[in-house]
Amino acid sequence: MASSIDESRPEPTAPGPPASGPPPWLRWEVWLVLAIAVFPWTANALWDLAKSLLGGFPPAQNPVTIPGHPAVDVGLFLVVMVAQASPVLLVGFLLARSGESMQGLGLNARQMRGTFGLAALLVVGLFISWAVINPVMGALHVPSLSGTVGPDGSGWYSLELFAAAARAGLMEEVIVCGYLLHRLRQLGWSDRKALAASTAVRASYHVYGGLPLVLFTVPMGLVFGRIYQRSQRLLALVIAHAVYDGIVVALILRAR
Repeated sequence: MASSIDESRPEPTAPGPPASGPPPWLRWEVWLVLAIAVFPWTANALWDLAKSLLGGFPPAQNPVTIPGHPAVDVGLFLVVMVAQASPVLLVGFLLARSGESMQGLGLNARQMRGTFGLAALLVVGLFISWAVINPVMGALHVPSLSGTVGPDGSGWYSLELFAAAARAGLMEEVIVCGYLLHRLRQLGWSDRKALAASTAVRASYHVYGGLPLVLFTVPMGLVFGRIYQRSQRLLALVIAHAVYDGIVVALILRAR
């Protein structure tokens, strides 16, 4: 009798696989990071573009805010640069919260082999790209709306420009390239769709420079994004971006 009762009982079913797909909060996290780290720059870029097109003053990349006190001015400017780069810390915290790290994102000193060579190659590519785009836009009489360096070309204010170049390389590549592409892949986006989104975001806060700068930014975003998707060599992208911006700053200062 006991055996017949046992046989009549249904076999316990094994637990099914966990529900696939990203956690529901991940999509909101991406929007939060973009809202904090990117969208304010996009709004400023659109504002600068409107001022340039409608007859306002072009954006000044290095205004003198405290005349006669360059050390104080530069010191406070560096504080601002650090504050503007703080979203990188937010990204690090959010990655740690999901059991990941900045090293996993690609900021890994263990990948130094080949990093500087790749960065140097990218810098050369950026200059070649600009050398092609700029004359074409000039021949088509498309104006560049990029801002001026500012009224002072002294060594004090040069530090501000180089600090801004370093901040741009770190912020843009960590957030718009590394973090965004990483999270969009986790959200199930195809690499092609994620690359297009990352490039569009990158271009959005460069519209202050008009069509030439946007046309320069788009291929840069596509190349940098594809390199990251294939190799995750984020450190090389950060170095390349910062070095390129730094060389541009040096050339501008030398021309003055």
